[in-house]
Amino acid sequence: CERIQKTPMPFGYLAQQRIFMLLWLLSYPLAIAGDYKWWTVVVCAFVSFIMLKVDAISVEIEHPFTTEVHDLPLEAICITIEKNLLEILRRAESRELRPVPLSGLPPSERHHRDRADGRSSTLSASLSEEVER
Repeated sequence: CERIQKTPMPFGYLAQQRIFMLLWLLSYPLAIAGDYKWWTVVVCAFVSFIMLKVDAISVEIEHPFTTEVHDLPLEAICITIEKNLLEILRRAESRELRPVPLSGLPPSERHHRDRADGRSSTLSASLSEEVER
């Protein structure tokens, strides 16, 4: 988060984008005046509003890690992550967190993995028999 926040948007990019948008918004009425006549004012106002709002949104999105109303709720996200990690630790300590038993695996994997409940898989059982001989 810190790296993203401290990386500035290149000034040349911002200046170029805003100059292009200004030139486009100034020349757009000239391009549509013949077709729309007096409606050109309404159409250009509507299109200009949309273009300027998109620019305002891009400025807002440029800094998502502040504490303003529309920014990411980092505090809530961190609290949720902390609760989840504490629950995982609690389960691990009380032995509630167990690996998936072999019955849930496809037959091809059952022979290559030890069972979580202490019994051996077919491969381990055959190896144990070989060692006993």
